[in-house]
Parts: sequence; structure tokens; C-alpha cells
Amino acid sequence: MSKELSSRSSPSSCSLQIARMCTKENHGKISNRRHGTQGEQYFRHCSSCLWSKQWKEETQRRTYGTRSRDLASATPTATAPAGAGIKYTDIPLTSLRQSLAERLLRAKPTVPHWYFSVDIKMDAALKLREEFNRALQKDNIKISVNDLVIKATALACTKVPQANSSWQGTFIRQYKSVNVCMSVDTPRGLVIPVVHAAEKKGLTSISEETRSLALKARDNKLQPHDLEGGTVSVTNVGMIGVTSFPGMVNPPQACTVGVCRTKDILVPDEVSSLGHRRVKMMSVSMSCDHRVMDEEVAMHWLHHFKRLLERPDLMLL
Repeated sequence: MSKELSSRSSPSSCSLQIARMCTKENHGKISNRRHGTQGEQYFRHCSSCLWSKQWKEETQRRTYGTRSRDLASATPTATAPAGAGIKYTDIPLTSLRQSLAERLLRAKPTVPHWYFSVDIKMDAALKLREEFNRALQKDNIKISVNDLVIKATALACTKVPQANSSWQGTFIRQYKSVNVCMSVDTPRGLVIPVVHAAEKKGLTSISEETRSLALKARDNKLQPHDLEGGTVSVTNVGMIGVTSFPGMVNPPQACTVGVCRTKDILVPDEVSSLGHRRVKMMSVSMSCDHRVMDEEVAMHWLHHFKRLLERPDLMLL
């Protein structure tokens, strides 16, 4: 029984080699009794074990190459505990951060996201903002691009109220007031306070409120009512140069507006002697809950949103 089996043997040839060895050991006598001779019993046992082993190795060799056998036979080495030798600091979660994380964790698996993007000419809006800030300088009021976006978002929702809605399982709830969530980065993480009834407020009121909410968020002084009741979200990442931002829908809301960087681009201009002119173009991405907003609704909303920013005087009516 010291004869080695070939490592290249197929299961059938392996069994044949075992049979020959067992026959030799039983002096050529193979019994027909129920349990067989001792050699037969040994044959059945060895054949079963080696057949399965040979078959497994042959399959691995043909599928993954010989390296798979080397890896399978390698003795596992002890691994160091995670984080061993690495210095770190555990940062406790605030209840607000934990609540936000749990809500967003449910967003992707349960909300069917889909996305739209649009480029908006911002020359007129930036010019209007500059004129307002010059006139309001004595009052220490400074209107930001984000204030214009919040106002345009709220007014677009009044034109297309389906965007100011939420999925409720057996029905869609449409809200009477547009409460715009704004993202504020703080040392404790992202905080999302709410500008309530933004569609009814002027740009100066929105500017004062967003500034107050941002200060309270950074000082950890937001009250519960500052964080409740949001119906649509705006996230502005343009100040750090982001060019595309398909954000996550904030349940139970139906959409999130992602504002990206404003950049100078050249566009055709038949009036110009150069044949082109330079414009300020802002990229905006919109993430929608497909259960609430279909393609037509999203397109209509983006049409009104773009028109309001390209014709900012319409926001003053």
C-alpha cells in the first residue's frame, strides 16, 4: 500500500489503482458476500475519500489553476486584532447625527432614486445679487447664491407642487407650505436646519434666516423646530469646486437639489464680433423619488427653477 497515486489521476483512474492494490492484498480473491472482504471494505472507504479529494483538486486546477491548491493547503496565520498598533480616537455620536444616519441608511434601499442635471446661466442672478448687496450694505445684509437657490426652489415648488410632496405608502401627501432644508457643515458633522415657508419670504428675510440658522448650527444651539418640517432639500457644494452632485433623497421628501460650482464658459453669440461670449454657468443636479416624481414632473420643475435663476427679477414679483 506504499505505492503513491498519481496527482494527475482522474477519479476513475484513482479508483482503478485502489482496486488493483486491494485485489493484490486479498491475493486476488474478491468476495461476493454482503459486506465483502476486508480488502473490499478498504477499497470502498479509500475510493470514496480519494475520489472526492481528487475530484475537488481537479476541478480547482481546471477552474483556477494550480495556485488554488497551494492557497487551499496553506496553513492560516494568526492575524492581529483590528486596529492593533494604530492610534485612534472614538468620537461619540450626537443624537442628531445618529438620527440622521439612520434615516439616510433607509433612503437608498427603500427610495427608488433617479437623477437629472441642468446647466443654468447665472449672469443675471449674480448681477442682481451684487446690486442688492451694495444697496443693503448699511444694514449688514449679504445675499448669497444659496439664498437665491432656496428662493427659486420654493417658488418652483409652488409651480410644480408634486415636488413638494412625500410618499406615504398608500397615498402621496402634498404640502401647502414649502419648507426648504439647507445643509450646514459643523465640527460635529452635517446638520440640516429648515427655512420654513420660504415661498412667502423675500430674499432679505431668507438671507437673515439662513445666516442665523448656520450660526446656531455651528454653535450647537439649534432648537427642535429649527430641524423639523422640511419638505424639500438643497445642498450647495459649489463653493468647494464640485462639478456634479447626485445627492441622496432625504426621506420622506421627494427630491434633493444639489448645487455645484459656477464656472466661466464660452457660448456662441452672433451679435459679438468674436462670435462667442463668456457666461457664468452653474451645474445643478436633482435627485428624485421616482414613486412621487416621474420624468414629466421633474422636467417641469427644473424648467421653472432654471427660468427663475436666469430671470431673477421674476422672484421679486
